[in-house]
Amino acid sequence: MLLPKTSLLCLGLIFVFSSCQKDEPIPSLPQEVMVVPVHFPKAVYDFGNFPPDNKKVAIGRRLFYDELLSLDSTISCASCHNQSSAFSDGGRQVSSGINGAFGFRNAPALFNLAWKPLFMWDGGIVNLELQPIAPLTDAHEMSISLNQALGRLNSSTQYRSLFKEAFLQETISTQMLLVSFAQFLSSMVSYQSPYDDFYQGKEAALNAAQQRGLKIFRNNCHSCHSEPLLSDFSFRRNGLTITSLDSGRQRITLNIDDRGKFMVPSLRNISRTAPYMHDGRFETIDEVLENYMHPQNINQIDEAIGDGILLSVQEQSDLKEFLESLDDKQFLNDPKFSDPIN
Repeated sequence: MLLPKTSLLCLGLIFVFSSCQKDEPIPSLPQEVMVVPVHFPKAVYDFGNFPPDNKKVAIGRRLFYDELLSLDSTISCASCHNQSSAFSDGGRQVSSGINGAFGFRNAPALFNLAWKPLFMWDGGIVNLELQPIAPLTDAHEMSISLNQALGRLNSSTQYRSLFKEAFLQETISTQMLLVSFAQFLSSMVSYQSPYDDFYQGKEAALNAAQQRGLKIFRNNCHSCHSEPLLSDFSFRRNGLTITSLDSGRQRITLNIDDRGKFMVPSLRNISRTAPYMHDGRFETIDEVLENYMHPQNINQIDEAIGDGILLSVQEQSDLKEFLESLDDKQFLNDPKFSDPIN
């Protein structure tokens, strides 16, 4: 995914009303507000003046699936973030935007976003409410300006009605749009995997191989993929050969020491989110493990990995068994996150 610079995101908050779009049915389905699992740490996202509200969540859900918010009305957020793939673009190395345009990063999975301090592979987005601006305005993705998006929404009688009911204002503003997105995104909480049951004391939730795999995980992977979120959301080098096209965290900080660093992703639902790494270069878990055992570039490795993580064939098998226990089938099939029109 190609990101605009952070400074451009700020400029994007300036808007005027324009354009016109045909109304479509917009059912306002019941929504639950954000779930806070008892075994999770305190969330990072501050709802501020807009506490979780089912009306705003319902609007954000509709926006997430609405192709109206792309320049040519052909793609939505859900086009690249599919629920069955844990809201990643499962099977695609990079996603396709309007007119068949391609970025150069793998679309990340979307869940537990209220616990993330920064967003995107390089941490270029600093707040959940700003996150939607990047895909909306990026020429390789939805390629629409906020001016155009707001004009289309304000030209929709049904959207104006929904926003008025939720925000008590006649005209849809940038803040109302972004808050609605953030409320839906924050409601997408994945916390009901077999691993979660085991973490909370139900030992039978994991079989013997998975329990062995968990021990291997805690001995070798836990320093970056810390529990229970399965990421510490830090920026690390992981032994990959880095192309000149994408310097990672350095694109944001301009610090040469950050070259080749990317945010540690959560491993939840990992069996559904292939291909892997920031550029989707690995199609299988086996390839990922091979990289950590024998890094592509030993000069691009985090100290937590050292010269590589040595695992026997049996240990690799057990570790993969454990990773499968991170799938949250309830989340992957929960109707409250699906397209409200279908």
